[in-house]
Amino acid sequence: ISNGIREELISMGVSSDRIDLIYNPIPIKNIDFVTRSGTQNHFIYIGRIDYSGQKNVSELIKAFNQLNGIWHCDLYGNVNKDTKERLLKLANKNTLKNISFKGFYNNVWNHIETADVLILTSKYEGLGMVLCEGATRGIELVSSDCPMGPSEIVNKNNGYLYTPGKVKELKNILNNFITKKVTLSSQSEIKKSVEKFSFDIYALKVA
Repeated sequence: ISNGIREELISMGVSSDRIDLIYNPIPIKNIDFVTRSGTQNHFIYIGRIDYSGQKNVSELIKAFNQLNGIWHCDLYGNVNKDTKERLLKLANKNTLKNISFKGFYNNVWNHIETADVLILTSKYEGLGMVLCEGATRGIELVSSDCPMGPSEIVNKNNGYLYTPGKVKELKNILNNFITKKVTLSSQSEIKKSVEKFSFDIYALKVA
């Protein structure tokens, strides 16, 4: 499902001619764009919410603690009480005012009315399907350049990668949106950037 996994299998001795890279497919047709805020400072996070495990949400909070200007982030996903308390304790006063834990939804996209940038801070992924899902809805992407996945999705046409663990690097990317030092890519361009993950392309690869 990703080139990273393909390379890992090859390193374990599996012959490359026995491996087909097909990716996980996503629906692209008939998917509506999510409305932008008009100020490119409305961030979202979607996924399991842990502290410093795979999803590494504490890194996101640390970056938020260094942000300037006006911004907001909605966090969607399961989080247990202890983890939420630790994240809230890590957050400074400004961050606490600007983050909202929205909880888990079976179809989260039905509950997201506004978003400019989707952020992923994972330490590792299989592919990072939430990035693809966000891009099909015209949302700019910011992700850690973690092993397997994000670097195959995020590119100059849809967002930015940062070095895992480099909180200042992530903070600078987000600040650039807030201050309008950079502008969001067009929603149609972002959607087009992930067409290789469509069901149509997937069907051709597995036929």
